[in-house]
Amino acid sequence: SFFLFILFAILLTFFGVLNVFSAGTKAAWAGLIIAFVNSVIGAAIIGWGIEKPDKQFYSAYFGGIIVRFIIIFAVLFILIKIFELDRTELIISLLFTYFSFLILEIWAINQYAALRGKEG
Repeated sequence: SFFLFILFAILLTFFGVLNVFSAGTKAAWAGLIIAFVNSVIGAAIIGWGIEKPDKQFYSAYFGGIIVRFIIIFAVLFILIKIFELDRTELIISLLFTYFSFLILEIWAINQYAALRGKEG
């Protein structure tokens, strides 16, 4: 996740230099940071649940997704309504980076399931 974050940060910096964003890069950076923090929390849940039984692991993981999604919506509301960040850039940045980090989470769970399948 950290290397993907660095890649996105480099891209955002590059796009900022090229003035790709109409309202500045604050909203795009906010989307990246939200997605990265979400990914770190997801990784922590995966790391915690690796040694747990499957039912407990998947309950924690999918419950965590719901809680993280609610928190993301609350943060988005605050950033758009109170800090008046550009909606379009914030949402596009968040969606692109969120799903990129989510692919990493799914890959990690797939690796975990494959490892568990070899053990049992």
